[in-house]
Amino acid sequence: MKKNVSIQIIRICAMFFIIICHLVSESNNNFIVQTAQFFNVGVYIFLFLSGYLYGKKKIENNKEWLIGRAKKIMIPTYCFVVFLTLIHIMRNTMDFKYIFIHLFDLQYYLGGLGGAQHLWFVSIIMICYIVNVHLQYNNKIIMNKKNNIIFIIITIICVYLNQKLGQTLIYIYIFILGYIYKNVENKINVNILKISIMLIIAVLIRLFFKYIMDGSLLYDVLIVSITHTILGIGIFIIIKYICEKMKIKGNRYIDSIDNISYYIYITHYMFMIGPIRTMGLTESFVINTICTIILSYISAWLLQVIDKKIQKIIENKSIRKTEI
Repeated sequence: MKKNVSIQIIRICAMFFIIICHLVSESNNNFIVQTAQFFNVGVYIFLFLSGYLYGKKKIENNKEWLIGRAKKIMIPTYCFVVFLTLIHIMRNTMDFKYIFIHLFDLQYYLGGLGGAQHLWFVSIIMICYIVNVHLQYNNKIIMNKKNNIIFIIITIICVYLNQKLGQTLIYIYIFILGYIYKNVENKINVNILKISIMLIIAVLIRLFFKYIMDGSLLYDVLIVSITHTILGIGIFIIIKYICEKMKIKGNRYIDSIDNISYYIYITHYMFMIGPIRTMGLTESFVINTICTIILSYISAWLLQVIDKKIQKIIENKSIRKTEI
């Protein structure tokens, strides 16, 4: 199956945004640290992209599809958590409650193991995959504007009743927006200038409200989420438009980075926060960053190798069962 280069590049960019977000947070320069609030738009791009990719794909078998998604997402996550658990045990910093939290994919709601807190996204994306199954049968309902408005109102109410629940609904809706966009994409005339202006306005709104109400629920959840959604969707559309207009062709370098991007996402954070932190290795931020990036790539490559072997073993067992 031929890969969509624009989708590959969007995924790679989103991954780099998240890594840069975590890297700049470790800087001693306050201005650089402040840029982290914009680089974490990578999460929103990922969610929108995920919804987009399944926007017109029909699921023949819900159970098999969900199991397939879970294997792809959870097996490398479990492998990583096992490794990190062993490191924590060796350093006598292990809280064993996190074994069960990660086992049941509840880290977004109950917190994660030191060096694995970023895996909260895995909790959210698995929920979105479950939602995706229902979208297959409720396509007309979700495409209805009134229903979208109702969902938004419910989400805003939930934000004030329970912040975690409200934020979860926000993430789900970004996934749904990707799903919707895929279904109406052919009817939309992309205007890069207008989209660029919208992105600038979103950034200005974000900075203005941060100045006057930073720390409030209205700003921290609603305004941040709305502006980030605009930024995420805008960046997605612009990158896709440029790639298609320039007719960028795929190559083995793009394939290689795209294939390892999820593994880099999984492993990189333990070198910033956790028992094997390298961002405090020397007094030089640049040297620490280089070491962290190199180690993130090496560990991601090892995780990819292990994951492929485990996936192959599971696949072979599945084939044998089918034959029997």
